[in-house]
Amino acid sequence: MTTSRRLAPAIGQPRLGLRRSGWLKMSHSPTPATLAGSTILIVDDDRLNIHILRGILQSEGFMIASAESGEEALERYPSIRPDLV
Repeated sequence: MTTSRRLAPAIGQPRLGLRRSGWLKMSHSPTPATLAGSTILIVDDDRLNIHILRGILQSEGFMIASAESGEEALERYPSIRPDLV
């Protein structure tokens, strides 16, 4: 959560993240057509998780970037400007 608290203001968004009790609810559910071609920045310290997610998401038409730490994600964000982290 520390990284999301630092990342949210950096991208001009309110604080969002995963609560310990589960996912936060979104006010709307985007459709796959709305998301097609979107860039997703995957942040995980496990390279296998990144590899698996990259394969799944690329097969669905997403552009993928990755970072192995929150710090790396913060460094890469300005040049990538992903639609979703």
